[in-house]
Amino acid sequence: MLAVIARLYEIERACKEKDSVERQSLRAEHATPLLTDLDLWLAGQSFLPKSLIGKAATYTRNQWTALNRYLEDGDLSIDNNAAERAMRPVAIGRKNWRAPDVLSRTSGRKKAQDALLAMFETVAV
Repeated sequence: MLAVIARLYEIERACKEKDSVERQSLRAEHATPLLTDLDLWLAGQSFLPKSLIGKAATYTRNQWTALNRYLEDGDLSIDNNAAERAMRPVAIGRKNWRAPDVLSRTSGRKKAQDALLAMFETVAV
């Protein structure tokens, strides 16, 4: 399965500089058969449902339509890494600025607590 995924990404690297029509054509020619074989392989396997591989296989089967969506449009990416990278600063900022986390991870806990209390007092006044 990992070899199939690696091959799908090789196909994407090969058609990265192509326009969307050529990219869609290359995907149809090379990626579609790989995904068809992967689908058949998954259908023929039986995994313990609560095992990690069983959960991964179930997730893959449940998301099969979404996984194949990129084959239909040459402008779509094989993954959502660009969107994930764009959202990372928001998620990290939200995590870093939650007061309980700041207090629990700060070595100078008392100083951080005093600074936060002073900030809240000035806002409340």
